[in-house]
Amino acid sequence: MSSVCGTDNSDTFEIARSIKNKYSHIPLVVLTPFSHGITARMEHEDLSIFEYVFCWLGNTDLLVSIIKLIEDKMNLEHDVKRGRGTDDYAGGRLYPFLFFRVT
Repeated sequence: MSSVCGTDNSDTFEIARSIKNKYSHIPLVVLTPFSHGITARMEHEDLSIFEYVFCWLGNTDLLVSIIKLIEDKMNLEHDVKRGRGTDDYAGGRLYPFLFFRVT
């Protein structure tokens, strides 16, 4: 899911809170461009429901990196118990997560 939030009265953060309340196991990620307006708006938001907040300029390579970061974090406990690196784990699971794009 992707939701776009502008500097107006958009409800992106409210939607994210509702999703997190219902599906607390799903990681949420914010993608935002570099902008003073967005930075000022986000300073007044509770970002604790989000796993990560990234500044994004549209390069899709970042999306793949975020997916790998979240998967590695979710597999960390298993990998440590097994004594394996994350690349050695053949029983990987696909985890759902949501991106929120703040513009």
